Amino acid sequence: VKHSLLNKVIIIVMVAEILLGSLESTIGFFLYRNNSINNFISIGKGVTEAAMVAVDAEKVDDYVARGYAVEGYQKTRSMLERIRSSFSQTKFLYVYRIEKDGCHVVFDLDIDGEPGSEPGSVVAFDESFMPYLPTLLEGGEIDPIVSDDQFGWLLTIYRPIRNASGKTVAYVAADISMESIVQDEAMFFIKLLSLFFGLSIIIMSIVIEVMKRGVVIPVNKMSLAAYKYSLDIGLASGIDFETESVDLDGILNSAKRIGKIGINSNDEIGMLYDSFN
Repeated sequence: VKHSLLNKVIIIVMVAEILLGSLESTIGFFLYRNNSINNFISIGKGVTEAAMVAVDAEKVDDYVARGYAVEGYQKTRSMLERIRSSFSQTKFLYVYRIEKDGCHVVFDLDIDGEPGSEPGSVVAFDESFMPYLPTLLEGGEIDPIVSDDQFGWLLTIYRPIRNASGKTVAYVAADISMESIVQDEAMFFIKLLSLFFGLSIIIMSIVIEVMKRGVVIPVNKMSLAAYKYSLDIGLASGIDFETESVDLDGILNSAKRIGKIGINSNDEIGMLYDSFN
């Protein structure tokens, strides 16, 4: 046989496994990334929730105007630093009062030895936050923001700090570094592929064995029996029946060999064998 049926089955199964593996890996990759981002959002909300409790909303105006001169400012700043250090994924933690001319610093913690902005200084709006500026100026809440700029790949959570009258006086913000997602995704992807191809080898082996026993071997048996029978008939067709005798018993025995193949199945192969027999 020049083109084995078994080889065709192997090729079909391999192509199907590769397509399924690619689809599964792609879906798993995006599901894992979404789940990771949701986990970081939960971390960011926890950080900002704790920071909101630490900051006295009634003193925000004094903090902006006089900074360290206000009683309790340094203590609040120290609390914010402890909150940030408690969550290793938190890269930046700061409190801003959002106004039309920019972000007025209430608290801006030092990072990697670089001092944060001084209280009362104004930080220009980042381009990625421009679509959210109207909501921030109104004191509303915004959804988490994912940005990738000179500060890195960050997830930013903004939470409003409201005074006793319910007015938003500032925003506490936490920037969660998502760089670790890349490493986690790589490890997840390697494990997913290893598991998938390990199972694929097992499944492929089972499919090939089933195809071999259920299709290829029965068809080969019938082909071999038919070939032997055709030899007997071919030899008989060359005999002069008037002058020579024919070994009908040999032909009958050759035909009986077909019945001894013993293919017992209820599928198309079994129907083919019954008709052939």
